[in-house]
Amino acid sequence: MRRRVAFIACHQRAVERPGLLAHAFVPVNTRTGLTGATNGWPDWSDGSERIAMPLLLQAATVRGLADPEETGSLLDGWSRFAVRHLLDETDAPRRGSQTWHLEPRLYDMPWLARFFLDRHRAHGREEDLERAARIIERRFDLGGATHLSIDDSPTTTAVCDALDTAGQSARAARLREQLVDSARRFARLGRQLPAHEVSYEQAIVAPLLDLLSDAYALTGEAVFHDAIEERLPWLLAFGGPQPHARLHGIAISHWDGYWFGENRLWGDVFPHYWSTLTATTLLRLPATLRTPDTDRLAETIFRANLANYHEEGSATCAFVMPSAVDGRPAHTADPLANDQDWHLVLWLRHHDGR
Repeated sequence: MRRRVAFIACHQRAVERPGLLAHAFVPVNTRTGLTGATNGWPDWSDGSERIAMPLLLQAATVRGLADPEETGSLLDGWSRFAVRHLLDETDAPRRGSQTWHLEPRLYDMPWLARFFLDRHRAHGREEDLERAARIIERRFDLGGATHLSIDDSPTTTAVCDALDTAGQSARAARLREQLVDSARRFARLGRQLPAHEVSYEQAIVAPLLDLLSDAYALTGEAVFHDAIEERLPWLLAFGGPQPHARLHGIAISHWDGYWFGENRLWGDVFPHYWSTLTATTLLRLPATLRTPDTDRLAETIFRANLANYHEEGSATCAFVMPSAVDGRPAHTADPLANDQDWHLVLWLRHHDGR
């Protein structure tokens, strides 16, 4: 954690840019040392999945794994950058500072809300909680009740708890009601899940189970417990029992080695960092559905993803597993450090019970 945070602070900032733009965190090619703020690809922007980096720095600082004198100014700057360049005047998200022409991306909203919530927890400022709550409320305005965004349900419930503590229980109750209504909608849909950025993937099913688990925790209604039990095999089907550190229990992901990497290789990525969604979802199951086997699998998935980091703190966004792809040599780590830090963010959050 210390080495990774130090590498981000040293190598993954857009310091050459003017004003608030210099406070963004961006991908870096670990072979050349060159950063890329967008390069024509929305998936290389200075927003969206890059939000993992400020979340990680913030989490490390709170836990004593980073020097607050070094990270404090970086996080202050990124907060102002996010307000100016990653959110519009309605608190809807932009994919990055250079992609204002794109539609708001619902996936980004829980991540931005989580940053400001964690900032509120660290500093106690009311304006940070207010922004986190407004982002979640705006997400529902934009159709979030029908979208299975990664980390949405855990973030929404955490924001609600913070609102309760701040004396805004009525506001928290409205958000919880919307969350439960969303869970009812998805429970009724059964297997007819709507397509998201792709038609079907593990990163759709894991947020679905999180949503149902939170609805069950909030209501105790058997319909949600039954829905979780029915859908849990869907999630586990993305992984398998292969006796290999990169494969055992790791959900398959095919496309991100291309969209998020430098090498432009199609191919199956193992371990892909979003495989950790399976781990966090298993650990959030109702006690009646958690078992020693599901806990063991979660720990295995967390540990497997450590393969994406190097000794000096650099990282790879994708290890393309096949030996060759379309005649090009593969079985290699892409040189781009981009979005893999979600693994550490989620693992830390699990250890904190958040």
